[in-house]
Amino acid sequence: MADKKDAKVPKAEKSQELYFPRKCSATNRLIPANDHASVQFNIGVLNANGVYAGTFEPVAFSGFIRSQGASDFFLNRIAAEKGLMKNLFRMAGADKFKTVKVANDQE
Repeated sequence: MADKKDAKVPKAEKSQELYFPRKCSATNRLIPANDHASVQFNIGVLNANGVYAGTFEPVAFSGFIRSQGASDFFLNRIAAEKGLMKNLFRMAGADKFKTVKVANDQE
């Protein structure tokens, strides 16, 4: 039987971090490690022909944003800002609508 002293002990290698902190794309706050409701999407970038170009844009949302039901709104806004989709908040011809003032009933 081999002695315990004779057993080769591997040299201590550089430790690798398993946790990389993320920031919420909507609120720009750090997402803590114990936020189990948080998600991260990797949105693929397409070329002019609509074929995946091999790169992606990461988008992370905290559990707070998801619990408020606002993650779909922020996902559309962030994708439009990064040029991944057209801006849905700007309607064609929206400047042609007339603003109507509602009279106050108590006057």
